[in-house]
Amino acid sequence: MKLCSEEKCSGCGACVNICPKHCIKMVRNSQGFDYPVIDKEKCVECGLCEKVCNNVMSGFEDRTPKAYAVSMKDDVALKQSSSGGAAYAMSKYIVENGGIVFGAAYSENFYVHHIGVSAADDLKKLQGSKYVQSDTEMTFSEVKKLLKSGKKVMYVGTPCQIHGLQSFLKDIDMSNLITCDLLCGGVPSPGMFEKYIDELKSRRGDFESYNFRSKKYGYGYLMQSICGKKETVLSGHESSFIKMVGAGYIRKSCIGCRFGSKSRVGDITIGDFWNLKIPYEEWTRGISLVLVNTPKGNDLMQKLADSVIIQERTMEEAEKSQGCSLTGSKKKPKDYDEFFAEWDKLSWQDLSRRYLTAKSFKARCLEAIPPAVMGGIRNAKRKLQ
Repeated sequence: MKLCSEEKCSGCGACVNICPKHCIKMVRNSQGFDYPVIDKEKCVECGLCEKVCNNVMSGFEDRTPKAYAVSMKDDVALKQSSSGGAAYAMSKYIVENGGIVFGAAYSENFYVHHIGVSAADDLKKLQGSKYVQSDTEMTFSEVKKLLKSGKKVMYVGTPCQIHGLQSFLKDIDMSNLITCDLLCGGVPSPGMFEKYIDELKSRRGDFESYNFRSKKYGYGYLMQSICGKKETVLSGHESSFIKMVGAGYIRKSCIGCRFGSKSRVGDITIGDFWNLKIPYEEWTRGISLVLVNTPKGNDLMQKLADSVIIQERTMEEAEKSQGCSLTGSKKKPKDYDEFFAEWDKLSWQDLSRRYLTAKSFKARCLEAIPPAVMGGIRNAKRKLQ
């Protein structure tokens, strides 16, 4: 058997889950990404891995989604969510009605992987954006067993993960499955994230938790927080990892990704509703962009009416908000190959200096502004809009 090339493989894990001999494992490559590798001695040439690959499956339906701005009414849960808490509201509804939700969570060592949650108290494990590729592990197989037993399931992941799950489940009844794809601009290397976390740990002996999207100084811009005995907040301009993600040092298959389109694979699509022109008071809460793509997705959204503030918006606003996630994927940086040839050889500090040195006076000034001050400036600016 021959798996698809690194340029095409999204690492969704469908091939790992479908192998009857369990002879396919995800192995870390030189760029810090995980790719499937076949143990040829165990392989029986059944061909299931080739058939389930989401790169050989016939695309997906041409859909015309409806766009909504969504924000939770529960202020406590909203504060713990990265944007408007739409994913949390949907997840809570599913588990409170006997279902199970799968999404990305941190392990004890900050490895990002998919887990299943069946209790509302455990949903906090899934809250918050995680700008790194999540390992789906054997969750596709878990979903299959649950659906066969009649359980309701919601699966939240990147579009390629959702399409991989649908490919894996294509021969069984999916009427009890809700799929929720994320507005994704490409995934950075798990190996690179581990390197970054190790660097943070070396500087902070009390390193306990990490949050990509802190709301400590308000919503509407990227801030990360590092918690121990004292919380440290860094703006997106200061965070070297966030900047590397933004610069386009992402998985090969994310460059030219076919899922960067208005026609989505999930029943529902979620992300941030950036730059939405609404009253300032609502900005401070956090706003989710929700695209409803199927009747199943619409049915779930209708059931959330009591727990969320929801307002229909235009697809033009959604496109302006999310850019490449809806209208095309990121382009490959000119120094992409050079970066990945050196990322694991240089210290994090040297890597940042070489590839992320601020080139403009404006960028250097932004980096010098403390997060608390930046938050105040942006909040004041929104009040005037």
